[in-house]
Amino acid sequence: PRCSIKIGHTKRMILTAVGDIDTVVGFDDFFGLAFQLGLISECQFDHVTDAVADSSATERKQVSDFWPVVSVALDMSLRYTCRLETGSKNMSERLRSSWPDDWIGRHSFSLTSALQPLVHPRWERLKDIGNEALTAGEYDVAVTWYRRAASLTNTEEALGTFFLAMEEGRKKSGALAEAATAIADARTDLFEVIRSWLPDGPTSYDLPEEISESLKAEGKPGYVHEPNLPRAICLTNSAAAKLQQHAQLAVKQTPARSRRGSSRRIRSLLKSALSDAEDAVRFCPEYVKARYRVAQAKRLLGDEGGADRIERQMRLWHERSPLCWVGFELICFGWLTYVEYDFLYSPAYFEHACRQVLSEHKAGSFDAPHLVTSAALSASLVPLTGGQWLLVGLQYFSSSLGPTKIDAIEFRALDTENGDDVERPPNGRASKLSLARFPVALRMLLRKLKDRGVGVHALCLGQALTEQVERIRECLKKEYRNVDVYPALTTYATQIEAFGREEADRIANKERNPFFDFN
Repeated sequence: PRCSIKIGHTKRMILTAVGDIDTVVGFDDFFGLAFQLGLISECQFDHVTDAVADSSATERKQVSDFWPVVSVALDMSLRYTCRLETGSKNMSERLRSSWPDDWIGRHSFSLTSALQPLVHPRWERLKDIGNEALTAGEYDVAVTWYRRAASLTNTEEALGTFFLAMEEGRKKSGALAEAATAIADARTDLFEVIRSWLPDGPTSYDLPEEISESLKAEGKPGYVHEPNLPRAICLTNSAAAKLQQHAQLAVKQTPARSRRGSSRRIRSLLKSALSDAEDAVRFCPEYVKARYRVAQAKRLLGDEGGADRIERQMRLWHERSPLCWVGFELICFGWLTYVEYDFLYSPAYFEHACRQVLSEHKAGSFDAPHLVTSAALSASLVPLTGGQWLLVGLQYFSSSLGPTKIDAIEFRALDTENGDDVERPPNGRASKLSLARFPVALRMLLRKLKDRGVGVHALCLGQALTEQVERIRECLKKEYRNVDVYPALTTYATQIEAFGREEADRIANKERNPFFDFN
């Protein structure tokens, strides 16, 4: 059917009438708008309708193909662009402005959920259009919409595309080539400047050169990326669309004509689905559905062992006893690297914990000018991945909840070996490396708490550290002489010796002390 439209409206009138191009996905309305804007001729529209009539293309496919030019013509991208004054802020300051007040007091914390409000909800509308195409069985169209939705979740992708265009501009001639070359050569200096003017959202951070080079030598990225759930959802849905398309092609495959070419396409689809799913896991380690898609793709590609291993991990994840917060669980399960935890997750959780403590003492303000002196720390060594880790909890008195504990306010690797010694009776044994490093880690933690307005009046040394009381008193006496340092009366190692590991685990779980190894 032809669209009956009026020509001659101005672009401003069209913008007022349309409101949002993302909501105009009906075939007649959409192409009527494109014709009204002068983006498609009558002859082109004839070709579009003829393709639909002879079933060489669907209405949804045609709308998807023409959507970018209409979106650009209506300046839709500008409607979602605003400068956020975050260029000079660190991650904790950015997160403080994005957290809703009802997060205060939550025992469990998710950095992924904290960052999600920074992504504009337009991505979800485009993702929903992809879901409609997926339901209709138009898998290629669905993947296109998922890719578009994903591109809106990360401003760095648009910035990267811009600099790639400048690299291509080198090949041109005249003034354009000179300008493109100058911009491309200045990428390092310009990237951060331009990014500060783009909408905020989950972003990546460069690591110190020594750590970055070490990771690159292992074939890993030399940077860390904040968790991005919207992007992971889009990539996971894209993987699902490709897996469903694979299933459809596998059914249609015949032993006769073009079987070899069809097999190549099927395998290519599976590899592409696996790539999307693995990227989704990388962008959001706690999004379990992405891991499920990875397992599906691996199994279809013949990697039964890899698929079984992932499914076993997923079962353990669903059956786990919840720990103090998601980031801690992720690193215990091996789904998060220590570098990611140390540079991204740990600072965010520390900020969340400080916000929770300070909210009990000065309602409505999280930059308290005074110190809260009712906090106490408990420090122990715990085994993880074969090494010794420092685990520090914080206790304070809540006016509404009474004595309140925040576990794992500090969780730091001290020694990559000697994990078995930590739980050796009677009270655990720290390695030489752990003994050399843990006083520095404690001083750094006390300094960070003081800077945030949280004072500490007591420090209890637990598993593998009970014999270090005098040493820590001496270490802290200059700067923190009012901190009372004392040994724990009992430790997990003591409980193992007295009651056996099973009963010790029961006691630890009851007390919400996650002192057990996930290795």
